[in-house]
Amino acid sequence: MKLHLNQGINNLRFGMTRTKVESILGQPDKILIDPDDENELIWEYSDQKLRLTFYQNEADRLGYIRCSNSNLTIKGLQIIDKKIVDVQNQIDSDPDAWEIEEYHFFKVYFLEQYWLSLQVEYERVTVIEHGVPFKNDDEYDWPDEDDFSLVS
Repeated sequence: MKLHLNQGINNLRFGMTRTKVESILGQPDKILIDPDDENELIWEYSDQKLRLTFYQNEADRLGYIRCSNSNLTIKGLQIIDKKIVDVQNQIDSDPDAWEIEEYHFFKVYFLEQYWLSLQVEYERVTVIEHGVPFKNDDEYDWPDEDDFSLVS
């Protein structure tokens, strides 16, 4: 399972419709509306440890990915259960580029350039979250549908 920064995961691309995603992955195991945002429809694929969020107010397009699959890679590096320092260096070695939020039992490392969050427990990555990048403060940078076939 390969994460393509600012693009998507495997052959799923930000901006895809539910119909297109379903043709690739099949029916999700669970479908729910985000209780904090009724415009966000979440599809869960249990075996892949994958959650996909569709923004209903953005033409029902795929806009957010959450994954804890142990086979997930970024830039060729396996991510889940790897030391955060190793993952950071692989993605962006500048420690000042990362914003860090601390909670009781975990930390979240956020890299705005890629709209990427890494949830960390015991200094190891447990979950990644990746969102469609922004063009500006009010607008997402959706890829062109013609480019969907470029993701491998």
